[in-house]
Amino acid sequence: MLDTPEIEMDIYVDFPKDTDLGQAVQVIEECLEQLSMVNQVEAAPEQLRITGLELVAAIGITVLALRGSHEAVRELRTLIQELKKLFKDLNGKESSLIIGEQQISLTGDEPTDVEIADVVAAWYENRREKDLTLPRPPDHFDVCIVCALAEEAKAFVDATERWCNVKFVADFSPISYEYGYTTIKNNRGEDITVRVSWLHDYGPTKATIHLMHVLETFKPLFVGMTGICAGDKKKVKLGDIIVADRAFLYETGKYVENADGQPLHLFDVDPYRANPGLIQFAQMFDGWKKDAATLPRPKSKHQQRDWLLGKLLDVTTPRVQDIPLDERRHNAPAWSEIVSVLRRGPDPLLSEDLALTSKERVYKLDEFPFKDPREPERHIATVASSNAVRSDDPFREAQIPLRKTIAFDMEGAALYEVAANFLRTQALMVKGVSDYGDKDKDDSYHQYASAISALYMLSLVREYMTSERIQSLRGTGHQPAR
Repeated sequence: MLDTPEIEMDIYVDFPKDTDLGQAVQVIEECLEQLSMVNQVEAAPEQLRITGLELVAAIGITVLALRGSHEAVRELRTLIQELKKLFKDLNGKESSLIIGEQQISLTGDEPTDVEIADVVAAWYENRREKDLTLPRPPDHFDVCIVCALAEEAKAFVDATERWCNVKFVADFSPISYEYGYTTIKNNRGEDITVRVSWLHDYGPTKATIHLMHVLETFKPLFVGMTGICAGDKKKVKLGDIIVADRAFLYETGKYVENADGQPLHLFDVDPYRANPGLIQFAQMFDGWKKDAATLPRPKSKHQQRDWLLGKLLDVTTPRVQDIPLDERRHNAPAWSEIVSVLRRGPDPLLSEDLALTSKERVYKLDEFPFKDPREPERHIATVASSNAVRSDDPFREAQIPLRKTIAFDMEGAALYEVAANFLRTQALMVKGVSDYGDKDKDDSYHQYASAISALYMLSLVREYMTSERIQSLRGTGHQPAR
């Protein structure tokens, strides 16, 4: 991920003059060293001094923290809360935390996230002013990639650094928080400036705020979103790529009762579309396939289960324990979890001695023996964005207003809705299918789904964002279609 810098903090706390400062120093160091965001801590007593009309003792503390942090505001808030609690337990009085030239009181009310973000942003700026060798980020970027999760952004950073042989520089914005930027070459050898960021909290509302800031501040010509989504298992496979030609907010409309007293969703969707020219380009683009073939694909739990059942059908290995452990671990890494599932329910497939209860039922399983596809497929289709993670197989209902809906995410509709207000910005969402949005969620494809969506987006950007197209977008605006 991004090589985010370590932040040095100076902390001062006053105590009554008769406090055992040596013991307090030991307690402070031991407590702070246990915090995950603290890299190094050193506390030392200071001379007695007069504060107002009172003689007080004091301790000065130097803390190095947040090295490699991708949630600086959240972790700094946690550190502040721990310091306030610690100093209260030690009978501390006035206390403050200083980062650069910014001071945060540890005595009064807790600072807000906005106040903490301003302190971190000021520290980044102060750091650049003191070290002239540090680069200053561009005012504008050709391409901005926004992800919902830090691990999705990491997948894009890793892909870019690997395939473009570059390094991202870490920086901070008081609104969108941590981000990274770099310059890559397109397939013609021309420079493209790229910024990648991720939400500090998930959901459509947070995505809208983040995207508005990114597009208003950095004015990208292309904004993309990569990461994971749920896919309709009747139409896609795990690891497939979804290129969203349009996206809509799923929960819009009205909920009423039907004749049976059951809730009925009356949809009133307002889908936003990607730029038609960009979708047309994606329809013919296959430059991602060669690099995609180099990504190792995990074994889905479906394939692992069917491999295990296939072995149990063999007369030489009728029980799970008859299959060599190394063979189980290699072909079905989640074999223990799968065995547990096969033993559940009123009519389990495995008996207490881990043998099949019915061979006939195994042969009747859907697609048995299932094997994962060797390569991912790319689908250009509609995505529904929900306010919550779905595990209730929502696709039949989502296809009522838009029958080509084959994927669910949370933030995609916000991308297209926000981008529609920026005439010179083209937007594209590319997600990898990590699960089927049902009760049998399969987490084994999370990392691969993030990686394949990032690789596809990077490949498309390097082919699509030519100097001619960049100049065209800068010179004349286009109206995104609704």
